[in-house]
Amino acid sequence: MWRNKYQKIVYVVPNYPHIGGVSTVVQNLAENLAKMGKDVEVVSSETSTSIRDEYINGVYIKRFKLNYLNIPTIEMIRYIRTIRNSLVHLHGYHDIINMFVIPVIHNSNIIIFNTYYHGKSGITYRN
Repeated sequence: MWRNKYQKIVYVVPNYPHIGGVSTVVQNLAENLAKMGKDVEVVSSETSTSIRDEYINGVYIKRFKLNYLNIPTIEMIRYIRTIRNSLVHLHGYHDIINMFVIPVIHNSNIIIFNTYYHGKSGITYRN
């Protein structure tokens, strides 16, 4: 059933791969699933040194710019809307990206939303 209905696993997480916290969890999940032969994609934010589209350890990474408040651009939103028949895995309720991504995920997808919270964030507006 998995192979027939759901084409891939898509993780949505900012700053991938970034050592520490949620990004490390996503990196471990994504790379291990890719080793098992699953089609895995990470939709993430762009940094000044990141490559926009690349494969790392079998995982396709698609990066988009965010504005200064970490709000996704319309380009990212449009891309998320094109994802079909996938498992879309969101991480961290305190990431503002998720508030913009959840409403546009197509209903042919399954959404998994992991909420992590450790009491405070490294970003001032989240505390």
